[in-house]
Amino acid sequence: MKIFGCQSMYAPIRRMALKHPRQAFINQKNLEAQWQSLFYFGCPDFEKSLAEYEKFVSVLEQFDFEIHYAPEDDSTSLDSLYVHDPLVISDRGAILCSMGKAARAPEPEAAEKYLAEMGVPVLGKITGDGKLEGGDVLWVGERALAVGQ
Repeated sequence: MKIFGCQSMYAPIRRMALKHPRQAFINQKNLEAQWQSLFYFGCPDFEKSLAEYEKFVSVLEQFDFEIHYAPEDDSTSLDSLYVHDPLVISDRGAILCSMGKAARAPEPEAAEKYLAEMGVPVLGKITGDGKLEGGDVLWVGERALAVGQ
């Protein structure tokens, strides 16, 4: 069986996906247009965000795993920075979530496009009235999930 992701939140990391603020925030004007509707506490400073993120990445690069970057997508918001939220990853592929914020609704579809480029299969999607975000899901064992409410 090909391994695409993980069913552990504590095993060593082999590869991870990130989205750089350059691709999520785009520019200061875009931040100023969106931050309030997404319920941020304040408007991020674009240049400071880039500098802080580069420091974060430099820490990650000290470890032995692959880092992949999700691309810019015009359909997504500032919150697309949180690449863990629109999907749940398992050993066999991804489950696309259904986001709680309306502004984040396009993220699972954007993630699906990126997963296809990476060769990661999509196992299913949360549809209808169902809501689930990957940030609320924690693998606590290979066959057990904890889901926040």
